[in-house]
Amino acid sequence: MPVATAAFSDRSAKWFARGSGLFAITLGLVVLAGWQFDQPVLRQGLDGWAPMRPWTAIVSLMTGFGLLLLTAKPRPARRVARLLIAAAVAAVTLPMIAAYFLGHPIGIEDAFYSRLIAAYPISGGIVPRYTTTPWDTV
Repeated sequence: MPVATAAFSDRSAKWFARGSGLFAITLGLVVLAGWQFDQPVLRQGLDGWAPMRPWTAIVSLMTGFGLLLLTAKPRPARRVARLLIAAAVAAVTLPMIAAYFLGHPIGIEDAFYSRLIAAYPISGGIVPRYTTTPWDTV
């Protein structure tokens, strides 16, 4: 009986990971389409919500593809692809997290999307322009 339970949980986890990967890919594509075609509802969901930044949408796409590759049958090329995706996600997100804790923007998105951000100013973002570090509020 424990073997059947383990098989069921493995199968369920695989389908959950696949569904999450497809959701992340769909979300990333919808947000990027919102930026490309100037559709605020696709960028921010509901009126008044903060829009998702393009780099965040790209990271969502990469994470979704990584989840799909993780649930596929193991092959050497897929393993390399998973490692490359993980490295790319880390390379993009670690500076953003560091900027949050430092309390000022590092400018990753500004460097790649300066014209886009100038055309569509976003108040705040992951690091609001006038913010304090998390430990300043204690």
